[in-house]
Amino acid sequence: MNAEIIVAMNDPATVAPDRKELYPAVRWLQGAHDDSVFRLRAFALPQCRADIIALTEDHARVDTNWCGAILQAHAQYPEAAAIGGVVENGATESIADWAAFLIINGRFMRPIRNGPSREISLQSNVSYKRSALPGSFPQFGLVTSTLHHELHEGGAMLVASDRMVVHHAQKLTLGSHSALHFHNARSTAGLLRIAAPASPWLAGYAVMLPKLVWRTVATGLRKRRHRRELIMGFPLIVWLVGCHAAGELIGHFMGPGDSPRRVN
Repeated sequence: MNAEIIVAMNDPATVAPDRKELYPAVRWLQGAHDDSVFRLRAFALPQCRADIIALTEDHARVDTNWCGAILQAHAQYPEAAAIGGVVENGATESIADWAAFLIINGRFMRPIRNGPSREISLQSNVSYKRSALPGSFPQFGLVTSTLHHELHEGGAMLVASDRMVVHHAQKLTLGSHSALHFHNARSTAGLLRIAAPASPWLAGYAVMLPKLVWRTVATGLRKRRHRRELIMGFPLIVWLVGCHAAGELIGHFMGPGDSPRRVN
């Protein structure tokens, strides 16, 4: 199977030279020093040469058959513009890590329903048909949730498949998780306002906190997995969702600020 691996970086010191020598087949792309992760994705995607392009993150571990599973899923759903997979927690030692994972990726852990779906996994484990991607990206870069919304609204098929599995291993302190949730939410909300400045005030912000908490808890209970972590982490889930809600509100009214550069 022929495949290429592309790593986009904003800091030359991110990967030591000897590490690059260990992986000569990898293409190491050097972005600008102040590029956010959103801009790095938009920088790297046009340089991909394959008909199917997959994304993951530097703190994610893919299963050994990940590339093959992506190709099989696209062969099964040839009309799919994007296919999202399963995201499992790879940071299982602290309740803070569990709480952060369940908020963002709990709905993508097994089991997931295979087939066409409006909601698929995000940048940790998603693949696209090259032909379905836009010809260019906004100056602020690629926000996968916004791209998926635009694809769906444009009539493209999004598919969820449990063939490909990624383990999201982001081990952080509670303070770091809090900051990351805030900056990620401010980034996405603020960048959305840049992309659609005429969008109306969303009354949903008023019920965002209870809605996100309920979605996290209901998803965990429905999947019947990791209920102990869900129960023990409930106070932290409420706290982190509050950080997320604050970021969304500030991003909506004040823009993304410097938050995109603080998301990793």
